[in-house]
Amino acid sequence: MNVIISNKFRNELRNIGIDVSGVLEGSFTSSQIINAFSNYYYERIILDITAIQNYNNIAYLTEELKKIFTIIDVNKTILFIENIPELNNNILINNLINLKIYNYAFELNDVIELYNNPRTFSDLQSAPEAPEINTTSRIIGVKNVTSSAGATTLIYMMMQELSKKYTVKCIEIDKDDFKYFQKENMISVDSSEFINEVLREPHPDIILVDQNNYENDFIIKETIYLLEPSILKLNKALDLNPNLLESLQDKKVVLNRTSVSLPKLQDFEKESGIKSFDIIRNINERDKINPQVINLLTKLGFEKTNNGNIIHDDTEKRKSFF
Repeated sequence: MNVIISNKFRNELRNIGIDVSGVLEGSFTSSQIINAFSNYYYERIILDITAIQNYNNIAYLTEELKKIFTIIDVNKTILFIENIPELNNNILINNLINLKIYNYAFELNDVIELYNNPRTFSDLQSAPEAPEINTTSRIIGVKNVTSSAGATTLIYMMMQELSKKYTVKCIEIDKDDFKYFQKENMISVDSSEFINEVLREPHPDIILVDQNNYENDFIIKETIYLLEPSILKLNKALDLNPNLLESLQDKKVVLNRTSVSLPKLQDFEKESGIKSFDIIRNINERDKINPQVINLLTKLGFEKTNNGNIIHDDTEKRKSFF
């Protein structure tokens, strides 16, 4: 049996043709919704967004949904959203995706469709109406594939070099290691705040993202995958995900923190099927100029001057890269 939590659209949702064992009508806080259904058996919950107090405040609504879905099963919930410009926009949609809320609808007929055929993240990725982020920034994610592969430190070094020519913001998701660098442009947020931080004005030229476990191809369309190809780190990663190497074969994989000889690295590429985007040896983040970081940035489409600093080509083709 199913549960309907509704307010403004109570009459419409009463008549969608599903068996209902529980109904909650009115305007409620997240705590009231949790208390009503945290110990209640249900097959599916249909949640009318107008049943959440202050639902037209996206920042507040996002926090309330985050609280609700720490207790209520998000995979058993369909969110029915009032189809108005204040809610049917990329900011809210991306906040929902950040919270792993994939089953949302703006039309009543779509509620029934989601009830019969729940949506997955893969479905959203392939949808023609996949949301776009309105920002002028070039967003580059950096993600550890093997544990502690050096994403945080590499972002710091990339920022130091890029800042000589560009405005740069660094965002770390769901961790707070950036605070140790003591830089104002290195910010730590949780995943529900990430999209708001990306859209915050003024927009920098470049946003570097320490992704950790965060995945959202709508926002971060360019990701560097860091892999430390030591026997220990690699086998541990494969233990957790046996299909890891196959999933990286068309990605920008950087072999980082490696002291393995070039012939051995070539053997690794041949056996794994991964063509490395770049190889970085152990480096010192205190160096004012680091040739290996400059080389990586050059491969990402930046240019370097004779004195080693990173610049950007002034041709129209290069400008369009941002």
